[in-house]
Amino acid sequence: MRFFKNIRLSKILGKKKLDYVKYALGEIILVTIGILLAVWINDINNERLNYKAEKDYLMSIKADLIIDKGELNTIYSYQQKRLDNAERLYNILNNDAFNSDTADLFFRELLLKRNPTFFPVIGAFNQSIIKSNSTKVNQAFSEIAKLYKGSYEKLVYNGELLDERNRFLQETMIRPIRNNSISKYSDNKQEYLDELYKFKWRLTYYVDLLKNNGGKIEKALEKIDFAIEE
Repeated sequence: MRFFKNIRLSKILGKKKLDYVKYALGEIILVTIGILLAVWINDINNERLNYKAEKDYLMSIKADLIIDKGELNTIYSYQQKRLDNAERLYNILNNDAFNSDTADLFFRELLLKRNPTFFPVIGAFNQSIIKSNSTKVNQAFSEIAKLYKGSYEKLVYNGELLDERNRFLQETMIRPIRNNSISKYSDNKQEYLDELYKFKWRLTYYVDLLKNNGGKIEKALEKIDFAIEE
């Protein structure tokens, strides 16, 4: 009797041990699932927050670019008129029978007025923001970086060169204007023509850059709108 009792007891204890192992494994699995679920939810929340931050950043950049676009168009129109005046003045001086009064008028229009050059708004631009999980946002980031670190830098640099050429031209030609007539300096006409040609070339290049950057701003704005609408 005692022998059979021991066998029955060992089976009961063995069954309890197996049930405990099953219970422990179940708890481990549930805890693991819970952890994975929490990580997944946290990742989704972080992704949502990051995407919101990316959109906010794009909206800020868009606001800056809209300001840039208006400023660039204004400068483009103004500098295009100066280029037209430079072309007319060059043709006038290149004529042996040039009219000094007409030449004086274009000199004043060209040299005695301001020489506006473009400087972008860079308040929102952050070069460190370069990657996103969204393809559309990445495309927008890429276009923005190319604009700010490529096209804008080239435009600003050439604006500085134009300023230098403009100052030099003023120093070279300002005395005839102050004396009310360039006709007194007809002996130096070729020198004026040479300097005016250099200025005209520099201004032509700058006006072309302004026009090209207008198109690049439009392209960046399109990419931003495309990413924001996602």
